[in-house]
Amino acid sequence: MCAHVPSSDNTAIEEGMRLMRQCPRCQQEYAFDNIDLIEADTGAHLVHITCATCTSSMLAIIMVTGFGMSSVGMITDLHAIDVRRLQQTPPLTADDILGLYEALHTRYAVERSLVQQ
Repeated sequence: MCAHVPSSDNTAIEEGMRLMRQCPRCQQEYAFDNIDLIEADTGAHLVHITCATCTSSMLAIIMVTGFGMSSVGMITDLHAIDVRRLQQTPPLTADDILGLYEALHTRYAVERSLVQQ
């Protein structure tokens, strides 16, 4: 059974893990006790998987529909606790992005003027 996963979600996750049964970095098979359920929705599960061999991590979405099962995963340096924390933060706004751009541009302009002197 999967660690940190309610037993009602185990079947769907175990079926989905058959699609992604190996670590993409070291090719070793994942152990089900290294799977952490982050979020479950109707037909979709977001899971965090840590390879017991190389300790690399993957975030994966396992989807179950009337047409079958599919999964999408990506290697990450996030731990499961980081993913949960980031889910609680509000999304970035256009003002956030513009503020970052202005801060970086201002810093670059200041550094450039100091170098020219």
